[in-house]
Parts: sequence; structure tokens; C-alpha cells
Amino acid sequence: MDVETTLKDIISDIKFFIKDGISTLPVTIGGTMLIMGLFTSNYAMLFFLVGFLLAAPFLAFAINKLVGLTGTDLFNVAAADICLVSNPFTTMNSKGTLPETVIVSEWLAMILFFFGYMGFNAVQLLYKESDVTAESDASKVSTRKTQAFLSLLAILFVLGGVLLFRLQSNCESFTKSIITMIIGGLVCCIFLVGGMAWYYGLSLVGEGRLSDLFGIANRLLGKDATKNGPVACVPMP
Repeated sequence: MDVETTLKDIISDIKFFIKDGISTLPVTIGGTMLIMGLFTSNYAMLFFLVGFLLAAPFLAFAINKLVGLTGTDLFNVAAADICLVSNPFTTMNSKGTLPETVIVSEWLAMILFFFGYMGFNAVQLLYKESDVTAESDASKVSTRKTQAFLSLLAILFVLGGVLLFRLQSNCESFTKSIITMIIGGLVCCIFLVGGMAWYYGLSLVGEGRLSDLFGIANRLLGKDATKNGPVACVPMP
């Protein structure tokens, strides 16, 4: 076996690994956050999962079923296993792929909700107002804004790559016609904005401590803590 053949095999394995990882991305995100949220009492993760694991896929399922009841085949796609959030157990009686009405799949709905939530989280931290009273405080504000800005760029980059992969998998009906592209795009915006709205609703409670997945809000003192001047904790004899 020559070096060129070995290199091609390695590249092929990497491509398969990436595609397989992206296809199971919603389950990976949900499972990881559920374990970390429960074991570390991270309420921001747990409240996020309510929308990510329940609201987003249920709404996508309901929209697809309602459109399917109209009898239109405009949004029909082949329901392959790779298109599902989790692959079911295969049986000897499996009949292969069947046409299914899909405006926005549950997989894509969950991913859009996730990136909408994370993107809005980064934007909120980037433009969060701070009372800068010392040079050290200014340094911390600059660090927070830099972290939020770099996170936002990474979120946009990964979102573009994930969407490109999904459109090439033929699991969505966007590529069938201009009409499906327009309608599907509008429905996608619902889930993207839904993630932002879920973050905004949670951020209204506890000054962002129930919504911030970056963990920055939990390290910031509230305005009530410093309204009477600096506070120091000293040991009592």
C-alpha cells in the first residue's frame, strides 16, 4: 500500500466521520447539555433544552403534518434514515424510503433554534452595557466583548457549513423549486427567531443567569450588588 492510497483513505474516513457527526448533531447537543446541566446544576442549559428538545421539533412536526393533510406533494421528499434526528431500528420488513411532506425537518428546526439562541446570546453579551469604574473593569469588559465577537463569528461559520451539508443531503424540500425555497426559508426564520425569542424571554429573569450558555452572566455582579459602593468579603474570627 503506497502513501498516496493511505492518504486518500484517511481523507475519506475524515469526511465520513464529519458527515456522520453532523447528521447526529441535534442528539449530540441535547445529550451533552442534558448530562452537563443535570450534573452541574446548570439551569441555563436545562431551560434551553425545554425549547430545543420539546418546542422546536414538536412545532416542525405539527407544521409538516398540517401541510401533509392538504394532500399536496409539493414538499414531498424521500424519508431516508439520514434525514431523521435519531435513526430507528431497522427490521426485516423495512420497505425502504417513502415520500414524506417536509417543509422544515425536525433536524433542521432544532439546529436553527440552537444557532438562533447561541447567536443572540453572543450579541447580547457583545452589546451589554457595563459601568466601567476602573482600568481593571475596562479590561474585563474588553475581554468579554472579544470573546462574544469571536464566538459570534464561529457560530456564523459553523451554521453556514451545517446548512450546506443539510441542503446537499436531499432531506429538505428547498431545492425542488423556487416556491418551496421561499416558503421553506420563511418557515426556517420562525425557528431561528424562535431561538432568539426563547433566549430573550429567559434573559428577563435573573439578569441573564437562566439564559447565558457562555457562563459570562454568572460571573458578573448585578447592579444592586454595587450600588452602595465596593463590597469586600472578610473572614470573621
